[in-house]
Amino acid sequence: MTLAEDSLEDNTGSAYRVTDKEQNKENNGWPKPSTDAMAWAEDFKKRISSNIDIDTMVGWFANAIMAGMDEGMRRSEEEIRELRRDLEESREQVSELSEEIRAANIANMRF
Repeated sequence: MTLAEDSLEDNTGSAYRVTDKEQNKENNGWPKPSTDAMAWAEDFKKRISSNIDIDTMVGWFANAIMAGMDEGMRRSEEEIRELRRDLEESREQVSELSEEIRAANIANMRF
């Protein structure tokens, strides 16, 4: 069972069901394309029957959104580091080839 199929419990002990992610996408714009925690919390509150207070949900969504953004940034920074290493290796290869070409040109010169 995936997280999207699990029953979850809110802070009052009341269980609610999270439907499949793909089904949610087709369900009136859920999940939302926004990073506005208040919009997520209000929309989520409308979709479930639970006693979760809106402030708790805003905090939860804000943390989840930021965790996702932080992870995206970490991955981007890692990719940039890899690209910089690749670039440096390429520069070294170009430099070595330039030296080989220069040496070959000198060797082929006739005086």
